[in-house]
Formats: sequence, C-alpha cells, structure tokens
Amino acid sequence: MSLLKKSKILAIAALALSTAGCQTACPLCEPIALFCHWQTPLDCRMTEDDPSCFPWYEALDDSCLTALVDQAACRNLDVRLAAAQSRAKALETLNHVTADVAKTYIELRMSQLQSNILQQQIGTQQCILNITEGLAKNGSLNVFDQSDQQISLDALFVQQSSLELAIKKASFHLATLLSYAPGDLCDSLCCQQDLPTLPCCFPVGTPAGTVCCQSCRRQSAMNQKKILCQLEERELALATFHAEAEKLGYQEQRRCLKSDAYQSILDLYHRGQKGDLDLLAAYQAYLLEESASIQSRGTLLIDYVNLFH
Repeated sequence: MSLLKKSKILAIAALALSTAGCQTACPLCEPIALFCHWQTPLDCRMTEDDPSCFPWYEALDDSCLTALVDQAACRNLDVRLAAAQSRAKALETLNHVTADVAKTYIELRMSQLQSNILQQQIGTQQCILNITEGLAKNGSLNVFDQSDQQISLDALFVQQSSLELAIKKASFHLATLLSYAPGDLCDSLCCQQDLPTLPCCFPVGTPAGTVCCQSCRRQSAMNQKKILCQLEERELALATFHAEAEKLGYQEQRRCLKSDAYQSILDLYHRGQKGDLDLLAAYQAYLLEESASIQSRGTLLIDYVNLFH
C-alpha cells in the first residue's frame, strides 16, 4: 500500500471518529434550548411584544433628542460610509449611532441638571461657612468645625470643575456624531432642560424572538456562540434596568423624605424655633438627594437605551 493511500485512509478514519464523537457527545449538534420568558423579572412598563418596529427614541418624548437623531441619520459619516457598502450595514451602523447620540444626550442633560443643583449647593455651603466664621470669631464654634465647612465647600468646587468638563465632553461628542466641528452645538444645547421621560410601556421581546433568525435546527459552533452572547447581553441589560429601577424607587423615597424634613424645619424656622444653620443644613441634605435622584434617573434612561442597542 502506498504512503499516499495510507494517508487518505487515516484522514477518512479520523473524520469518521470525530463525526461519531460529535453525534454522541458534542453539544454543538444540539440546538440551544430557548426559554419562553426572560430569567430576569420584567419591569411593570415592559411587555414581551416584538420590539423591532418600536420607535424607542421617539418614545422618550424629547423633541431635541429626536432632532439630533434625525440629523445623525443624514449627516453621520459612519452611516454614510456604511450606506455605500450595503443596506444591512447602514442599518446596523445607524442603530449604533442612534444609541450613541441618545446616551450622550442623556449624559449631557444629566450633567447640566446636576450642575444647576451644584450651584445651589455651593451657595448654601458658602452661607454656612460665613455663619460658622462669625461663630468662630465669637468663640461660639470650634475652629475645626469651621475648617470642615471650608473643606466641604472646596469639594463642591472640585465637583463643579468635573461637571463642566462632562458637559463640554458630551457637547463635543454630539457635534462629532452629527459631523459638526466640536463646539458648534454648544449654544443650541446650553439651554437647561429636563431629562427625557421613560415611556409608560415598551416592548422587550422574548428569548426566542431575539435570536429567531439564527435558531435553526443545525447550528455551527460560531453560530451558537453568537446566540449565547446575544442572550447574555439581553439578560444583563434587563437585569441592569431592573436593578436601577429598584434603586431609583428607593432614591425617590429618600428625596421625598428629605424634602418633607426641609419643609418641616422651614416651618419651624419661620416660627423662630430653628436657626439659620439648621435650615441651611436641611436644605443642603435635600439638594444632595435631589442630585442623587437625577443621577439615578439618567442611569435608568441609559439602561433603557441599552435594551434597544
């Protein structure tokens, strides 16, 4: 028997053994079992309807965001380059760009709102410092207490610098996404505006619907990996939204309690039963919770965008 013929026989035998082993032990020959429902509990706003045609960014009811997305669809350079390749590539790229625009816009509005709150915190803390300085001069307050108030004020100024940078960064990135020079959109985006509003109801689909186009009977290893990664990303996005929604619920309770506490102290202040420091400290505590609430609301909105990206 020639060496060439022996090599062919060995190759055929190896192929037969690998095929037999795959049929009996390899899980890649079996289709992935898809659950009917997600493992993560759905938020009360979610449905398992097909989300493919849901206008998720328009549902946020923010005319400025909608205008930015519409401009990005026409002007973004990546979308235009992808359109020259294929329609499928253009749609995929547009989806990424739309999500980027939405998340950057949310970060911008979140930073602007927090900056507004921070200005009030700085003003309040400056008043507290002025009062403590007067009390320290009169010997009614420990010098270390006065020093703590100055440290708190300095920390707020540090936050202010960080927020100013975050606002510029978001504005510059939005301009780039819309193919403008960085800074061209600063004037149009500088107006104070609230965060977009989460829709009262939106679809997230089902596990089977998410991968229906790839859930064939015979799946390759690469295809199975893609399906599993899709399911993992989707489950994680749902779990992240669920966790942040719970966090926001608790945060809103804290904000309301601090608001009520401030109003109570304000009433006592008008009756002469509470002093300036008591009132300012209560207002500062309320502003802190207000800022945390803005952060949580913005994070939840970004989690919402990730559900459709």
